Amino acid sequence: MPVESLPRAAVRIPWWVTAADVLCIVLVALILRSLAGDGYRISIGPDHYISLRSWERLALWLAGLLAIRHYVWRAAPWHTRVAGWIRTLASKPPLRAAWPAFALSRGLVLIAAYVAVVSIGFRQPHTISSVNEFVDLYARFDGGWYFGIADDGYEDAGSFDPSVQNSIAFFPALPLLMRAAAVILDVNLWTGGVVVVTVAFLLGLVYLYRLARLDLPDEEARASLMLLALYPFGMCYSAVLTESVFLLAAAATFFYFRRAQYWKAAPFALLLGLLRPNGFLISLPLGLLAVLPLARSRGWLSGSHSGEVPSLSRLTKPMLIAALPVVGMLCYAAYVQSLTGDPFAFVKAQQAWGRGKAEIVNVVDDRSNLIAAEGLATYVRSFPIEVLESVTALFALAAVVPIVLRFGLAYGLFVGMAVLPPFITMGSISLGRYTAPLFPIFLWLGAAVPPSRRTYWLIAFAFGQALLSTLFFTSRPPY
Repeated sequence: MPVESLPRAAVRIPWWVTAADVLCIVLVALILRSLAGDGYRISIGPDHYISLRSWERLALWLAGLLAIRHYVWRAAPWHTRVAGWIRTLASKPPLRAAWPAFALSRGLVLIAAYVAVVSIGFRQPHTISSVNEFVDLYARFDGGWYFGIADDGYEDAGSFDPSVQNSIAFFPALPLLMRAAAVILDVNLWTGGVVVVTVAFLLGLVYLYRLARLDLPDEEARASLMLLALYPFGMCYSAVLTESVFLLAAAATFFYFRRAQYWKAAPFALLLGLLRPNGFLISLPLGLLAVLPLARSRGWLSGSHSGEVPSLSRLTKPMLIAALPVVGMLCYAAYVQSLTGDPFAFVKAQQAWGRGKAEIVNVVDDRSNLIAAEGLATYVRSFPIEVLESVTALFALAAVVPIVLRFGLAYGLFVGMAVLPPFITMGSISLGRYTAPLFPIFLWLGAAVPPSRRTYWLIAFAFGQALLSTLFFTSRPPY
């Protein structure tokens, strides 16, 4: 029987056909890249290279490959296979759940940001990072530091002074990802950064949906995604900052850890330790996830344990993976040691941004005296950003108890460890965006807010995100 007459389900496609189909997709992407810019030129030695800059030549290669492929194998045309791959990918529930939250929230932020920049303008002179106005929107606040590290590496900190701002305060994961994206896509570093944070946010929502479905029905999981995406401080997902990558790494780590797929969790756990100064703290809730089933099965803690009874010997792998965020942080500390002679100089470097000892007791006492003497309105008028960020931090801390009751101690500890230490040591600075990727808060809201009230929450969140986007992208606090 000829191949063409076989039922489609019975046709087994050879591996080389699949490889040729994928190569055709790559050629289509290269053609589009050449039409949009200069294309690629791959060096293969001194004064030798392969040029991929001519779209006409690439089109001839594509036509020749397609002709050979279809002459040898006609059973499944290339265009139908590609269309099938796209339909299969688009039909997957995690992507279908993540896409509306991603598109709606990022569209809202970019529109609000662009209108604010062209109508209100910047608080102070702004250095344009890119001729593309939308790429330039992503270059805000700490983004400049990450760009500098990706471009030139860390500063020579031989005579480190914690009172002077220094690049060692910023961890290396995001700059490394920016450079990798820039090299692979043959774009500038800012565009590479935009690609990294955008893709990371979409994948973060995908992993969060998969994680949410371990505890919540579909409707509540989707509501959690939308609440997180429209969260007022979620404007930080549309800037070259660490929040989107942190969301992806944290959600993926918890997802694979809870499914006991520890080796899949490993790269994400290590990434957390290389991403931001407090990333290593996630080792504590991960360790709890590993230990709690054993503790319950042995009667050390209340609560029942279903499934296979764990043993001490089986804790080795999960505990090693749980320690990887600490390992990542220590690797960066070793590098900082080589630069400054002090492995934890990156902690001291925070002082240059006013993030030293906040003396929270004295701050609270000072603000209490101000309120007692001049009233609450005077305090709010004098410290509006501090009020906003403090209320956000207190809300996150207040959510810890219901999170623990609904989802367990590990999730509550994750939120508490991400908010409480910086609140005590640094005050309210930047705490708003620190809370943005703390997904247990939004899982709790998705489960706790009644369906009849969700619309009101989403409208309020969207209004707050548009307002904060107006401030943030015109280089005004909060940041």
